[in-house]
Amino acid sequence: MPSNRSPTVSDLGEPHVKHKISHVVTLALGAAAGTSNGWQLASYDVPLALTVSSAFAVFACVHLGAEHLACLLSGTTYRCTEPGCAFRVRVTGVNAAENRRWQETAAAHPTHRLVRP
Repeated sequence: MPSNRSPTVSDLGEPHVKHKISHVVTLALGAAAGTSNGWQLASYDVPLALTVSSAFAVFACVHLGAEHLACLLSGTTYRCTEPGCAFRVRVTGVNAAENRRWQETAAAHPTHRLVRP
């Protein structure tokens, strides 16, 4: 029978919480960069539409770049053991059993994508 209680931090698991924290941090970095850009443009009397669009563009670029960097730093990549094969799997926020399963999948996948020089 399903429970009606809300999930707690221990139910969600530590990787889930770390992902939420990194997401909030990357949003804050993007907001700070976008606000700084908007403030600087406004001080030069740039039209409002141009200032807002530029600030949103800077926010999006910084947020997405920082999010991508956080994903690269927090994940694990498994590559095929076959020489010359370009197959790889990136996993984040999984338990040990799931990690092992992806490691075995990368080592024994049926199709090998060979990199041609």
